[in-house]
Amino acid sequence: MAPVTLGAVAAHFGRDMDRGVSKVVGIVESAARDGVDLLVLPDACLGGYIGDFAAPDPDDPPPALDPDGPEITAVISAAGPMTVCVGYAEAAPGGARYNAAVCVCGDGVLGTYRKVHQPLGEGMSYSAGSGYDVFDTPVGRVGLQICYDKAFPEAARVMALDGA
Repeated sequence: MAPVTLGAVAAHFGRDMDRGVSKVVGIVESAARDGVDLLVLPDACLGGYIGDFAAPDPDDPPPALDPDGPEITAVISAAGPMTVCVGYAEAAPGGARYNAAVCVCGDGVLGTYRKVHQPLGEGMSYSAGSGYDVFDTPVGRVGLQICYDKAFPEAARVMALDGA
């Protein structure tokens, strides 16, 4: 396998969805010019995160996105051959919401993830995911974790045993 150029983003995105999508697309386009093969953006970069972590306001959650909606489609369109991973609040059937991430390239969605381990308070805004899937991408086999998941070694172990 050829060498892979990685890009990791640390930036503020906030709740303004139009601004967030525009910012993500701009970052993806810039990374493409720099020859990045795998670009990873922060948790909740599309739509922001819950307000007060200890006691989130159930009446003020981040906007939940349809995984097939225009926001993720805009990232897919910008990605081209690059593999891009972004975090967002997912609107799931039945009204459930997840702190989620999606990995895409210009061909579409490569894989998705719903955060499994939730710190105290997050369960007031999100349902918990149920597993650690890995999937093939143009840069190799990968899996996703979000924030607190990193504190639990079984997450990385399960994905490594599945080829990530």
